[in-house]
Amino acid sequence: MADYTHSSLLLILFLISVFYIPQTDGSCSLLRQFIVPDGLYYSWERGLNTHTTFFPDNRIEKRFRPEQAVDTIQDHSTLSETVESGECVDMFYEAPSAAHKSLWHYKMLYRTGDCFQCVEVYNRTRNILQYRSTTCSTNQGLAVLCKEIAPSHEFLTLFAKNHEPEECLSTIFGTYHFTYERDVGGGGICNNPFSNITACPDPGTPFDRVNQRFFFHYRRCESVMGSFDRDEMFSCMGSWLNERGDRFSAISNDRVASDRYYDKYRCMLTRDDQPAWFTKSAYAECKALRTPYEGPERIVMMPIVPEEAKAQCYFPANFTGEWVNTANRNARVIINSTHIHEIIKVENRGPVREVYYACEQISRSQYMVKSVEIGDCYAFYLCFDILPRHHNILRFRKGKPFRVTRYNQQGGLNPYRDACDWTSFGHQREWKYSTFVLYPPAASECPFTGVYTFSQKGKDLVKNRIRGGATPRPRDGGWYIECDQPYFETQLAVCGGNTREIAVDAERCSELNEYGSPIGIYDMPDFVFTCVGHWREDSRSYLVTYDREEPFNKFRCWVYERIDMYTIYMSRSLGSACGCSQHSTCSTN
Repeated sequence: MADYTHSSLLLILFLISVFYIPQTDGSCSLLRQFIVPDGLYYSWERGLNTHTTFFPDNRIEKRFRPEQAVDTIQDHSTLSETVESGECVDMFYEAPSAAHKSLWHYKMLYRTGDCFQCVEVYNRTRNILQYRSTTCSTNQGLAVLCKEIAPSHEFLTLFAKNHEPEECLSTIFGTYHFTYERDVGGGGICNNPFSNITACPDPGTPFDRVNQRFFFHYRRCESVMGSFDRDEMFSCMGSWLNERGDRFSAISNDRVASDRYYDKYRCMLTRDDQPAWFTKSAYAECKALRTPYEGPERIVMMPIVPEEAKAQCYFPANFTGEWVNTANRNARVIINSTHIHEIIKVENRGPVREVYYACEQISRSQYMVKSVEIGDCYAFYLCFDILPRHHNILRFRKGKPFRVTRYNQQGGLNPYRDACDWTSFGHQREWKYSTFVLYPPAASECPFTGVYTFSQKGKDLVKNRIRGGATPRPRDGGWYIECDQPYFETQLAVCGGNTREIAVDAERCSELNEYGSPIGIYDMPDFVFTCVGHWREDSRSYLVTYDREEPFNKFRCWVYERIDMYTIYMSRSLGSACGCSQHSTCSTN
């Protein structure tokens, strides 16, 4: 019995070692892998300014100074300062494969005199360390001590004093107006129209600092006591995601003296799926930030236009109206005589992107426009090659953008020559025109007529349904009509007094009653597609239809080919756009 128990314990231990193997090193030399070269950090701990130094011999020293002890005082002997010295005894790296990367960390056995602590160190960025530790114990077992640290244990944040700024794209990008509300001072939300944020990197600049900072321009509100006028310039020290999807960013105020660490460092919290809301800490810490709506300072951003796009020419009169850009996730497009306004929202979720195109110059079918996106940093020149309107369709090609500032800084350059050159439209071997479709469209004549039976294959098949209802099969239970299976047939019809619609029925009953009349005479087709427009391109015939009862892709693109007098091959797109590889017999688009 004892042998059996012993073997069971060995099996359990073996299974534990297989499913979880920490990467052990047993050496405090691991510290050199992530601390900054000089080993100097600042943090806000126990309500005190805390200066931490990592020494090459694995010693760690913390100096705690009260808030009123200003760091600019030369004679530090007069300061009320507490020094705590310790050393790293043992250390290993723990990276469970099943855990989120933000939970990977170093475990360190830290000793101060006869006191031992387990310290979990998280390397967030090259400038930021976070840690949490146990209370003092005489137990020297690292594995036992570290069990005292709960997952909800708060982190303390170390900011590198001589930090190396990082690019701000992961922290913030664009131009915004913002409102702010602070716990200190009170008074409510300050919404001054001149409060704005500018975070605009300059790709290709020889000065890296341009891409590593952003600006806060605070403006006070007369009715809000806690508001103020201040211009702040922040350097980005890096950002990281936690296991809940919260994005933390560390920033450094460059307009605060380098030795005023108390006012210099801050932490911000937002989410990638809610980028308009974020909170900012009041001290050099991150633990006060809970959600993008809970924190010492709460900020809501609204994107603004970086510059006004003034038109210099006019679009044709029949371009005006409201359209759908089938090549850009069914974006809403509003065209007037001088501007194109495109509003993009992916499947009615996420942030809205709005782009304005102002007409600048016209030559033949090419229209050079100035593009300005709300919330972006710069304006661009780009070219539309738009064919004449046909039915409810505008076919176009869109060129690549060119920065406007390049032409403002270098006189004599003609933006039209670059933007509307044929090479700016790409070098793809296979390409086709994209489409703007009028919304709502006016029905046009379908390119073919007749009554056909059909067979189908592919992913998105036409299925039997009640239009406008939830019943999947109208004849289930016999409440409507009873039709024998051999009499079911498919039907595609473009006939009668309305040749602008395609009626498709996946299960039409052709059975007759005792009087010779069809028993499904009052049956309705499953789908009714309104013909919007058709054209021929690259030896293929295209048709765009509209289904007002479809919740997502109301427009569909068809490629059709008449084989003989009685046979037509057709393929229907899954989305709204016509694909380059779509042909009449394909079943993958």
